Amino acid sequence: MPTHLPKNRLVYLYAGDILFGRGYREVRTLLGSCISIVLWHPREKFCGICHFAVPNSPNGLHGKLDARYGDHCIELFERFAKERGTELKHYQARIYGGGNMLAHHNPLQSIAKPHASVEAGSVGDKNAGAAFSMLMQHKVNILEADVGEQCYRKVYIDTRSGKVKSICCYVG
Repeated sequence: MPTHLPKNRLVYLYAGDILFGRGYREVRTLLGSCISIVLWHPREKFCGICHFAVPNSPNGLHGKLDARYGDHCIELFERFAKERGTELKHYQARIYGGGNMLAHHNPLQSIAKPHASVEAGSVGDKNAGAAFSMLMQHKVNILEADVGEQCYRKVYIDTRSGKVKSICCYVG
């Protein structure tokens, strides 16, 4: 889990990866139900990017923060911003991913309905909702969101400018 921007210009971000820093890199990631949050500090030119798989860490998970979980990503972003003399609320955010990858085929759908313990909503919907909620809780200005739908996304990030390009590729 790199916490700073690596030396090579092209970086692939996978589930559980988080980057934070300044400088020029092109970061690419591929998202299904996962979420990428891209943070940008317009004055200081810091860029933060995470790729998380589920919104919250399991109960009882102690120790090192793990960027596979959205709540841990926000906590890590907060630490990285503070280490650089900035506050999370001064960043701009963009949210990508949260696709409903099983919209056309959910083998559990027919057996899940009778069970009250099964939560409604797709993993992608829950991930997107958590990202919005956590960023709003930290008073981060959300500039753009490309979430949901029945597609996966190819996301390209330029860490020098904070610019992002997201391409929705439909499943089926």
